[in-house]
Amino acid sequence: MAPARKNTDFYMLAASAAAFLYFIFIAIPYGDSHNFFSEASVPEGNQVWPYFLLTTPALILYLIFIFKWIRRIHFLRWLNYPVIIFNVNFIFLICLSAFNGGTVFWLIFITGPVSLLLTGIFFTIGLIKDLKFLRAAKEQK
Repeated sequence: MAPARKNTDFYMLAASAAAFLYFIFIAIPYGDSHNFFSEASVPEGNQVWPYFLLTTPALILYLIFIFKWIRRIHFLRWLNYPVIIFNVNFIFLICLSAFNGGTVFWLIFITGPVSLLLTGIFFTIGLIKDLKFLRAAKEQK
């Protein structure tokens, strides 16, 4: 009898959703209230360090979680891989705004197409791996 494996597929989706919601509801409103997303003004100098501490440790924890658990995903790769690519790109740009303010959004024009291309590629890779997993599970029955 095979040992029961933990369902990391849904854990990874839940962690990605939690990281995204943290930045949407906590980090972005804080940064917006202190001019981190305005190109017309510089972020308040005394708020850079608290914003950095609000965003960067969350990104580091998310990356550690991803690198630790990504090999354990066996199904739902078609959904997990693109969500991870989007989250890392989005969260990284939010963290960069601690130093550059709203000017970091010009990086979106550069990294946006690359991120979309990577999202499509990893969606396809995940879909192929999921189909192989389903075929193997079907043949095993």
